[in-house]
Amino acid sequence: MKITKVENNVLNFIIKRLDIIFLMVITLLSLLIRYQLFDFQSGDYKYYLSLWMDEISKYGGFGSLKYSIGNYNVPYMVFMCIFYYLPISNLAAIKCTSVLFDIILAISSSLILGELLVKNKNVKFFQIITYVLVLFLPSVMLNGAYWGQCDSIYSAFVLLSILFLLKKKNILSFVLLGIAFSFKMQTLFVLPVYIIIYLANKNFSLINFLIIPIMNVIMCLPAILMGRGFMDTM
Repeated sequence: MKITKVENNVLNFIIKRLDIIFLMVITLLSLLIRYQLFDFQSGDYKYYLSLWMDEISKYGGFGSLKYSIGNYNVPYMVFMCIFYYLPISNLAAIKCTSVLFDIILAISSSLILGELLVKNKNVKFFQIITYVLVLFLPSVMLNGAYWGQCDSIYSAFVLLSILFLLKKKNILSFVLLGIAFSFKMQTLFVLPVYIIIYLANKNFSLINFLIIPIMNVIMCLPAILMGRGFMDTM
């Protein structure tokens, strides 16, 4: 008996989208591995994050933004307030957020490579390899899924910023860099790259750098709107 028309259509569909199916399977595998790490409670979680969540619970979620809780900037504390309303454990919510940004981090890395190797005929292959490598890097997997750290968040925004800088969408690039900075000051370590590009290409103004602190203020508005003092928030 010959192959049926339905079978043929299904096979053609799979073959044409083999790369997407592979990425979906590899992403699912990475999530399953990360899930095995979720029960671990790091010292940071036991002695800091969990206590901050207790404070957030005491003030009823978003109402806690009025107060100086923890030593993370407002944007991440907004995430923690959202966790208060979720029907899952605080530990799982914290780790799920980091894992989500692990995926965004891997996608951003892949897209950056696509911009750099746009004329290479094997660019899609290299993009897939990059996505897989970043997703399975031990440092990336352990940081979020095991330790419950949030470094993938600001790192993802930094890479998205670089991506749009390569696309010559400079305003959006600095907006994303400002969002990254609002999550963690370590974003400043990438500034020399932007300064070098500014000096070499001269295709954006120094004024663009002012977008970074402006975005920090915007990202901190939830706390200010809840009644926290401007200078205290900054």
